[in-house]
Amino acid sequence: MTSSELKNDLATRAGAIGLLIDRSGDEEQILGSVWLIDSNKVATCAHLITLYGDKLNALKVFFPAVNQSHGISQALFHPKFNRKYSAKLASDGLWDSLSNMHLQNFNAVVLTLTPQLAPLSDREKQLANQSLTVAAPQIEQGLGGNLADIDFYLVLQTITNARKEGVVIISDTRNRPVARLFCQNGRIAHAIFKNLNNELAVYQMVQSHLKGNFFFQVKSEPDWPVERPIARPPEMLLLEAHRRMDEMERFLGALGGPDSFYVRAVPWMNDGILPAEVAETARNLWPHLDGTLPIASLWQVVNVDNYAVYNALIELFKTRQIENVDDTTEFSPPSPGPLKVEPLDLVPQIELIPGDPIENLSVDHRRGHPRIRSGFLLGSLLSDDPYHLLHNIPLLPESCGSPMFKKGVVIGLHCGALPPAPELDENEGAMQQMLWSELIIECLEDGGEVELAKRLSSTGVEIAKNLSLSGVYVSGGYSLETGERISDGKDSKTLLGFGASVTGDFDSADAGATTDIPSLTASSASTGATAATGTAAVHRPTQAGCREVARVHCSKCGKTSLDAARFCKSCGQRLFQDVQYKPPKRVFTQAPLVVTTMCFFAAVIIALILISPVKPQYITTHLSYIPDEPWVRVNIFGVNKLAHEAPQWRPIPDGAELNDNVQVYLDMKANQDCYMYVLSDLPKGKAGGDQAKGDQANAQANAPDAQANAAIEFPEPKTPEKMLKKGEHFTVPKETIKEGMFNGVKGLFLNGLTTGAGDTTILIASSKPLPLPGNQENANVFFENANRILSLDRFSRGIEVPISQVAPNLFPPDVNDRPGDLIYLKRLMEKIPTD
Repeated sequence: MTSSELKNDLATRAGAIGLLIDRSGDEEQILGSVWLIDSNKVATCAHLITLYGDKLNALKVFFPAVNQSHGISQALFHPKFNRKYSAKLASDGLWDSLSNMHLQNFNAVVLTLTPQLAPLSDREKQLANQSLTVAAPQIEQGLGGNLADIDFYLVLQTITNARKEGVVIISDTRNRPVARLFCQNGRIAHAIFKNLNNELAVYQMVQSHLKGNFFFQVKSEPDWPVERPIARPPEMLLLEAHRRMDEMERFLGALGGPDSFYVRAVPWMNDGILPAEVAETARNLWPHLDGTLPIASLWQVVNVDNYAVYNALIELFKTRQIENVDDTTEFSPPSPGPLKVEPLDLVPQIELIPGDPIENLSVDHRRGHPRIRSGFLLGSLLSDDPYHLLHNIPLLPESCGSPMFKKGVVIGLHCGALPPAPELDENEGAMQQMLWSELIIECLEDGGEVELAKRLSSTGVEIAKNLSLSGVYVSGGYSLETGERISDGKDSKTLLGFGASVTGDFDSADAGATTDIPSLTASSASTGATAATGTAAVHRPTQAGCREVARVHCSKCGKTSLDAARFCKSCGQRLFQDVQYKPPKRVFTQAPLVVTTMCFFAAVIIALILISPVKPQYITTHLSYIPDEPWVRVNIFGVNKLAHEAPQWRPIPDGAELNDNVQVYLDMKANQDCYMYVLSDLPKGKAGGDQAKGDQANAQANAPDAQANAAIEFPEPKTPEKMLKKGEHFTVPKETIKEGMFNGVKGLFLNGLTTGAGDTTILIASSKPLPLPGNQENANVFFENANRILSLDRFSRGIEVPISQVAPNLFPPDVNDRPGDLIYLKRLMEKIPTD
């Protein structure tokens, strides 16, 4: 099937695509997209209905292509989707930074439709609105209101003229944040509005004529990731915003209005005949000028404001490179292809490989015409995680939940854009995340729809058989005879002596590996393929979904990452933000009964301590927070002494397992002022190196009764303890790299202690100095408790815990009992256990 035939076939299936709509407000609001998996069931993203669990009557599903509406009677969430977490994330919308709710793990749900849409009474609307409205935050008197009563310009001028420092939150009528601005020293320093930042965000806020409420909260810094501040003074910024709005409205009239569509009139754009100020925007616009998006929506996929979009369109139209159309073949199904209002083919059984051509199908809510967007699968978000994948098709927010296709069958559902790192060029666009379609089967199985799940799986297997005859990989994770899931039998290989495994073939940038991927037939679906990597051939098993980490291009160094999609493995550049949720820090108070009970247990514990020998102090439970960013940024580099190649430093992923043949060093940068300590354990009968031996000897001299169970790698021996300043860069050990000879090969080696001499290495940071150097007993207690807590909370950014959680009774009561005094913990490395 050609690309044109595939698009025509997908266009006929637009009847299966619906829109999830909140109908309880003053105006209906599109939340996202859904698609039929059975006659009365649709699939979509779970976060879209997180707040509607007991208010499903406030929602409706509308199928624009056939003009049909249905109610929702039941929601089957994925068993691993954390509904409480999601509700917390939604309810904290005003208190925390703009949340990335769409990026939650296992974000899938199946909805059961009612035959008809029941009317929603005024009383039901009122109750739904009250339930869905977020409580307004506490604000300074006079620094909050409604934009219908006070002009947006006046709000900003009032705050900047008063030199207030804090965040201006623009919200909708339900107090859910829409945009934010951070003001400081009489300036608008940072701004964010949907996919835009800083100046462009302010310009688009003005052009969008924002309505709703505004609040001002006193804060010392923005509560979202930022890089450079806005350079323009507030007066010039607002004047430029007003100028662009006036020009935009003039452009809009010339282009035919916001609902106009434009398509390419020539195969290739000639940017040489365009004015220099619009050339870059025109290049970014060009791939999207296929008649599937109205011009008023283009700013959401090219990351510039409407003024820049319309200005570029005017110039492209003047040079006859685009043309205005009322309709295109992209919108209308080909004759004689009628619209199909039937479930889509769900086939999780085929293998997905980075670089696979894929398509997305959504519908235009105005006219119900299909939107078909094409692109490529980039790979898995994390190693050996087939459920959360990346692709490169920019889509509108209302497309969240829409189906993703390969070879005309559904392989997943789109769930939104990954937030790029703020230091990268936002005009390059953001990567998009999708979920593997296997999640839908698991939703049905856990929700009691076992027969439907089996039927969809069996149908998928039959389709997979036919696809296998066309050269499409068929999963080794399913039986082609029974349709049942079986073990996928992964093969893996260990790289550089690290315990991290990569499934399938690994294309080494140094080895220049090439891959031959033959077609598979149904009888040879399990033979896999081989990839030449130097002189060795690696077996690549066929399996369901995609387990190869996405190859992400780094705009900083130009290299391509494979080891981990979130960071460039060559230069360490963060490629997109970590989206882990950090709960708000609250002041914890206990009821009198609880306090009395705790005091009783504390008295019992103290009595036991007085009559018992000193032991590691374990706490049965702990309270932890995920920080906005790590207190200390750590990049770990290692060299394998037994590698069959010239030794060279290579990055090691967070929490990697190591063996005895790997030497490492830590490249660190303080993200805030703090005291830092790096501890590793010393298993009995093992020596940890010269520095560890020195630490052990010194500790035993100071505390002869203490067994040396932990070694302090940083601060180094005889080094004065000092507070690290924000931005300070250093390595552990201090003098890390030197040239040397190893087996006759010149390379880079570690100078000093090989950190991770024991089984585990942990970083501890504190706002105040800790009594660790020279006190072996304290070091043992800190390491034991920190290691135990980190075994429960394995977050890539580390965690914050109260001091008393790690070292109870070590500090005076006024320090121990103050929840705000937190220390930072992060597990750096673990050694592979050996018998």
